[in-house]
Amino acid sequence: MKGRIIIAVCLCMSLLSACNTKPGNDLVDDLFKGLTDTGSKATSPDSKARNYMYVIMQAIQLHMVDIERFAGKTCNLKVNLDSSGKVTDITAFEGDPLLCEAGINGIKAADIPAPPDEEVYQAFKTFIIELKPL
Repeated sequence: MKGRIIIAVCLCMSLLSACNTKPGNDLVDDLFKGLTDTGSKATSPDSKARNYMYVIMQAIQLHMVDIERFAGKTCNLKVNLDSSGKVTDITAFEGDPLLCEAGINGIKAADIPAPPDEEVYQAFKTFIIELKPL
């Protein structure tokens, strides 16, 4: 049985208000519970950055398996992407080592597409993911 996990994304370019408008997908809605606005540059409800953030979260979520065993634990990962969407580096810097390992494996397995344009790439080339299995 696949558990639920909340994946919070903190972008180094401050795009978190993109989480305020959600698509009609319950899985994605669950991923972004509890996120707050930190002064985003993404203001349009259908912004490319927001849409790209959801694509990344869905791609990672698909590859997080057996997460129920990590309920109550957290992990923070720093992720670097190149302009094609390829993950160039993942660093665990805080949290449960086994959850961090599972998160790293999930990110490596995820099929993350290229950002839609240079502005979105600049926002997503380095970001932080906080994993919180339920």
